[in-house]
Amino acid sequence: MTPTFPLRVVAPMLALGVLLAGCTSGGGSPTETPSVSAPRSATPSASSPTATGTSASPAASTASSVSGSPTMVSGSPDAALVKEALALNQKEFDVVSALERSGVPRGTRPKSITDIMLPGDGLEARLNILWKVWEDGAHATSNSRQRMSGTKLADDPDGALVAVSSCRDASQWTFEYPDGSTKTGTFARYVVYVKRDSAGELKVSDWSSERVKSCV
Repeated sequence: MTPTFPLRVVAPMLALGVLLAGCTSGGGSPTETPSVSAPRSATPSASSPTATGTSASPAASTASSVSGSPTMVSGSPDAALVKEALALNQKEFDVVSALERSGVPRGTRPKSITDIMLPGDGLEARLNILWKVWEDGAHATSNSRQRMSGTKLADDPDGALVAVSSCRDASQWTFEYPDGSTKTGTFARYVVYVKRDSAGELKVSDWSSERVKSCV
């Protein structure tokens, strides 16, 4: 049975760039995906996930892109932390894009994602969505494209060191299914929350996503 996490993401598939048609806003559930989300108060599971050797190379530079310069907000943290957080936000975007292309068999924990996320419900929610896509036999097509724009620091990091907000345009991000059918994405306002692990490395501690009409 696929676990159900406390509601945090308006449409879970949005957070992964899948953004499939059929996802609903306002707390609705995707028509073909489990209702999972990444709660802000994520608590690590009793046994922390162990990374496997499975990995995916970051998506080719033509598969994803960032437009515009990050916008700073008043009371911003120090420049070094901001630069590190922005780089982590970009890496998360690239890693997830690559995993959506390659696929993630259920039970596997790609090192590429466990290296950048802290153990907890946020990581488990992301993995469950990727596993469901694999079980459906779907994958992002090789010519799919998605963009990230409007990157800025979120006004409220909500307990994290810093939170990075961006708009993710998946209107040209297409998933193909075994029967030949396809589903194309839409737009989402996505927030990545970051904290340092016990070794002092900056990691994604949580995420949230909300469907929007456009990234303009």
